[in-house]
Amino acid sequence: MTDAAAPWVSSLDPRARQRLLCLPFAGGGTAPFRALREALPGTVDLCPVALPGRERRLSEPAHDDMDSLVEALVSGLLPAIRRVPYALYGHSMGAWVAFELVRALRRLRRPLPTHLFVAARRAPHLPSERPPLSHLPRQAFIDGVQERYDAIPEALLTQPGILDLFLPTLRADFQLLDAYRYRDGAPLPVPITALVGTGDAVVSARDVRAWREHTEAAFSFVRIDGGHFFLADHADEVGELLGQRMSR
Repeated sequence: MTDAAAPWVSSLDPRARQRLLCLPFAGGGTAPFRALREALPGTVDLCPVALPGRERRLSEPAHDDMDSLVEALVSGLLPAIRRVPYALYGHSMGAWVAFELVRALRRLRRPLPTHLFVAARRAPHLPSERPPLSHLPRQAFIDGVQERYDAIPEALLTQPGILDLFLPTLRADFQLLDAYRYRDGAPLPVPITALVGTGDAVVSARDVRAWREHTEAAFSFVRIDGGHFFLADHADEVGELLGQRMSR
């Protein structure tokens, strides 16, 4: 094992034939992706990406701007993508981050992924139909996030001291999303698979299917049982799907 990509990736398996780098939803960390491991082929090195402001990087300020986050990811992840074929999976906020990361890698003539998986997020060129949340006062922000995503665990809501440690990162992530503006560019030369939960109340299937406009390679659209955070209950199904697509 090597920590060449630290602190972004905890370890890299030098024996891996492929890597799967996973980028989280707003406020999320690496833990939700670990459940994918059992369903992935043994030749795939699962690499959840640790963003600043969470888990072992809690003391670092989270990025509240897409460009600065992507710039940091390009340099931070280069050891993970330089010599081994890799795919990217981004869930919700992570889908836009993964997309902009691939665009930056293309501009810089760095290695591109063999596949881009985007989940639970509308295509980046589509305007938001919901009001921003990041500017709201503390309680209104919490209430808005819960009403839209039901994403803050009850254990945090009942412990204000711990919640206050988590809120700056969550607010920064939402500021990143609220401020993000798609810039026109050529479709990617990378296959895209777009996933959406059948019961997702946040994003529509139509808006997820619109990712097809962002690739000149193969595109597929997949519905997964569950809601916005379908990974929590269907990691085996998702992992099997990712493994199959990566082996093509």
